[in-house]
Amino acid sequence: MLSLRSLLVAIILAATVLFVVGIVIERSDSDHAEAASAYVHAEQIPAAAEAVFVVREVFHQIDESKTDLVAIAGLVAGLHFAASGVAALMGREAARQAA
Repeated sequence: MLSLRSLLVAIILAATVLFVVGIVIERSDSDHAEAASAYVHAEQIPAAAEAVFVVREVFHQIDESKTDLVAIAGLVAGLHFAASGVAALMGREAARQAA
C-alpha cells in the first residue's frame, strides 16, 4: 500500500505534468482560450487535493509539537489553497472569453 507521502509525491508529479501539458497546448493552439479553460480546471483539482494533504501534515506536526514545521506546512497549505482559488478564477475568465 502506498504511504501518504508517496501519494502526495504522485499528486505533485501529476500536477506538474498537467501544468507542462497545459502550457504546450496553450502555446500551440491559436484559439487557446478554450484549451486554457480546460487546463485550468484540470489544475484546480490537484492543487486542492495537495492542500488537503498538507493540512493533514499540519495536524500531524501539531501532534508532534514541531512548531517550525507547523508554520511551514501551514504556509504551504495556504499557497495550495490560493493556487486552487486562482485556478478557479482563471478558469472562469477563460470560459467567459471562449464564449
